[in-house]
Amino acid sequence: MVLKWTYANPEPDLLGFSVVYRSTRAPFWENEIFAGNVKEFTLENVSVDEYVFGVKAIDRDGNESLVPVYGDGLFPRREIEID
Repeated sequence: MVLKWTYANPEPDLLGFSVVYRSTRAPFWENEIFAGNVKEFTLENVSVDEYVFGVKAIDRDGNESLVPVYGDGLFPRREIEID
């Protein structure tokens, strides 16, 4: 499965992005993979039917963005494409 995202105005100190995911039954993120300064990441052997996915930005000081909740309208929309 390929996750793709956009980040329209990256900060100059952007280190990269982490992909987070959890079981559809879990209340908290269970897995995190640092993808680097990319806008696409391939997850092997992961079913879109069994997990919830998110992407967060990380800067060089270790500060992390919030992981948007799908459809809540509280955060600016980030497009995440799943192939």
